Amino acid sequence: GWPYGGDLTDNKTLIMWLAWLVVVVAVRAGGAERRAWARLLVVAATIVTLVVYVVPHSLRGSELDYRAIERGVPPEAAVATG
Repeated sequence: GWPYGGDLTDNKTLIMWLAWLVVVVAVRAGGAERRAWARLLVVAATIVTLVVYVVPHSLRGSELDYRAIERGVPPEAAVATG
């Protein structure tokens, strides 16, 4: 994932963690006047989490190219990020 590559699984997990980190900071920093705002952030982070779990794990992830292995390519060289 970022910043080392384009693995969507790592990136979407990072986005989810950042969303919940914002919630934790908002809930801890807020008083009674910020309670509605914190609840809205919890709902937003929940939606982000649901979206993260809906995206397939293998989407834009690394995959082993079995056809390349059959052609004699070493397995470590037959891994591609799609």
